[in-house]
Amino acid sequence: RNIIYRFINNKIPSRSLLQYIFSKNVTFANCQICSGDTETADHLLFTCPAKLFVWNEIIFEFLWPTVFVPTLIQATLRLNLQELPVYCRIPEVLSTITVVLITIAEIWKAHFHFVFDNMPFDSTTVITNIRH
Repeated sequence: RNIIYRFINNKIPSRSLLQYIFSKNVTFANCQICSGDTETADHLLFTCPAKLFVWNEIIFEFLWPTVFVPTLIQATLRLNLQELPVYCRIPEVLSTITVVLITIAEIWKAHFHFVFDNMPFDSTTVITNIRH
C-alpha cells in the first residue's frame, strides 16, 4: 500500500537503511539476493539483477521497449509516470501507471517472502504474478 510513499521518501527498509539505523544488528548492507551491490531502495526495487530481469520483461511485454529502468525510477520518484516516453500496448486494459505499480508491488512481495519466509526470489514467478 505504501511502497511508493516509502520509495519517494527514501524509507524503503533496504539493508543499507537498516544498517544505518540498526548498525549493531545489521552487519552488512549487501543485497541478499545477488550478494553483490549494496542494497539501496533503487537496488531493492529496480536494479538488483533478478529484479532488473523482471523490469526488462515487463517493459518489453507491456510498455514501449525504449523505456529504460533509470527513467522509470525517476518518473516514479516524481509521481509522474505519464512523463514516460511510452504507451501501454493495450491501453484499454492497462495503463502505464497500473503496470508499474503492480510490478513494484509484486517485486516487493517476492523480496519480503525471500527475507522473512526463506522463499527464493524467482523472477519468472514474479513475472507470472504480474501477468495475472
